Amino acid sequence: MRYFLLLVITAFLASCSGGQGQDAAVSDAATADSLAQSAQVYADAPMDIEQTAQHGAHAYHVLIHREACDSLPTHTDEFGTVFADYTVRVTVRRDSKAGSVLFDRTFTKQAFAAYVPKADLQRSILDGIGYDRIDADGLHFGVSIAQPDSEGGTRLSLIIDFAGGSRITAAEAIDERAEDSPQD
Repeated sequence: MRYFLLLVITAFLASCSGGQGQDAAVSDAATADSLAQSAQVYADAPMDIEQTAQHGAHAYHVLIHREACDSLPTHTDEFGTVFADYTVRVTVRRDSKAGSVLFDRTFTKQAFAAYVPKADLQRSILDGIGYDRIDADGLHFGVSIAQPDSEGGTRLSLIIDFAGGSRITAAEAIDERAEDSPQD
C-alpha cells in the first residue's frame, strides 16, 4: 500500500514539475524504483515443526517442513502485493527420529485441487499443513488452502494411516462456540 502511495505522490510531483528535464528524470527514476520494490515477492522463512505422537506400542515422529517455492506461480493480491506459494513436506517415522519411514511426501496445493473450487484454487496458496491428532484411523493433519494474508480459505484433513497410505477429506467442522466459551 505504501508503494502505491509513493507512486501516486511521485506521479503528482511529476505532473507539477511543468516538464522540466532534470526533475522529470528524477521523478522517472523514483517511479522505476517504486515499481521495482513493489514487485518484491513476499514469503515466510522456511519453517520446521517436529512432534511425537503415541499410539499403542508405537511412537510416531512427525516432521513438517514448509518453504516458499520459486518454481510455483506467485499470487498478487488486490493491492499489487506479490506472494510466494509454498511446498510442505510431511515425514512420519515410526518409533524414533531415525526409525523407519512410514510416510514422506512433499505437497503443493495441486495435491488438493480436487477438493478446492477452481476459482479459489487459482487465487490461493498452500498456506500450511499442521499435525492435529492420532487415533485408530491414523495421524490426522489439518490443511489450509487460502488467499495470502486472509483468514478464510478451504480447510481439509489429511489422514495418514499406519500402513503409510494417505487420504484427503473435507475438514471436520470446528465448533467456534467452544473456543469462545470460558474454561472451567
